Amino acid sequence: MRKLILASLLTGGLLVLNASAGTLAYQGNFDGINGLTNEVNSTTGITSYTYDNFIVPAGQTWDVTGLFSNNLANVTWSSAFWDIRQGVSAGNGGTDIASGTSAATDVATGRSGFGYNEYTAMVSGLNIELTAGTYWLAVSPISTDNGRSFISTTSGAGGINNDLSGNSYLESAFFGANYSPTINFLGYDTPGFSMGVVGTVNSGTPEPASLLLIAGGLGLIGIARKRMGSKKSL
Repeated sequence: MRKLILASLLTGGLLVLNASAGTLAYQGNFDGINGLTNEVNSTTGITSYTYDNFIVPAGQTWDVTGLFSNNLANVTWSSAFWDIRQGVSAGNGGTDIASGTSAATDVATGRSGFGYNEYTAMVSGLNIELTAGTYWLAVSPISTDNGRSFISTTSGAGGINNDLSGNSYLESAFFGANYSPTINFLGYDTPGFSMGVVGTVNSGTPEPASLLLIAGGLGLIGIARKRMGSKKSL
């Protein structure tokens, strides 16, 4: 855990602005119900990005260092396309906040379904600052194998700061999807897809009482310096 500490001399008071490091948002583990195309594959010619939303709470700023998705797959990968957007709606990709192609892990989760094992595609080493608001995330593994990758559906088990509103979309020219609601392809409105955000959350500005403490401490420092100056002049 990272802490920013301001010490108030003479009073011995401490103001601590806490920040927690780790998984900031995770929709949850695979629920065993379904999966949706989430892949970039030059062999099959399929490119599909499945987006699900997450929320940065009011009063917080997130410093994002990693993004991940859990995929039922019979292909391997060493990189992934990732994308963070705002204002996504049916037929509207909204605003691209940050995106790119990065090295990605290919690590088994121990879960499986429909004849596929599940693997985590995690991109790390990012440096993205997100202020409070609603965002949409996609992390699609890139493969040259002759196989498929489907992001796992979730009902929220094991989730962290998850939003299971079912506000998810598919972007894929191959399947004729232009930020189309995922219900159009699954046949039902899934609560969410197994993906998440890693980084540090900053808790914002000091409370008014803490500001008074800082001001009081600085005032005492000023008084002490004046007294020291007076003693030197005697």
